[in-house]
Amino acid sequence: LQWDMTMISAPTAHALGQAGNQVRVGVMDTGVDGRHPDIRKNFNAKLSRNFTTDDPVIDGPCAEDPDGLCTDPANVDENGHGTHVAGTIASPRNGVGITGVAPEAEIVNLRTGQDSGYFFLQPTVDALTFAGDNGIDVVNMSYYIDPWLYNCAANPADSPVEQAEQRTIIAATNRALRYARRH
Repeated sequence: LQWDMTMISAPTAHALGQAGNQVRVGVMDTGVDGRHPDIRKNFNAKLSRNFTTDDPVIDGPCAEDPDGLCTDPANVDENGHGTHVAGTIASPRNGVGITGVAPEAEIVNLRTGQDSGYFFLQPTVDALTFAGDNGIDVVNMSYYIDPWLYNCAANPADSPVEQAEQRTIIAATNRALRYARRH
């Protein structure tokens, strides 16, 4: 019943041998549950990293986390969104759950998002740099960098300080993207 895969011709691509074999995908999101049965087979625990630390102000008290810690291991997703994304990308054909777009691709958790779903500049830059340095072929980044919904260099509705902050976010992100692409 995976109508979405039919719409993008994934079954045809799989039949032609295009299933993501030897492709390493970095998931920059809220984490990836590397123990999930629909993820485990394609999860690269060795390369996976968590670039965030839970912030009790926005994520809630760390003592209330399932592990009770502010620093989560690289195979944890206490939000669930990153695991959902990873499954859509590379759930293997294993008779459990779904089959991903690239069921033979390798998933690397590059956690950049807070448990609460916020995404900030430094984890994004760190993850992109890590991806470039460690042979990640492609990354998925389906988020915007907080605290701005839209980072605009010169929105007249924003103060000069807010405009400068947004220009910094844009410049730093683009610099990290260029670095990752070159590597």
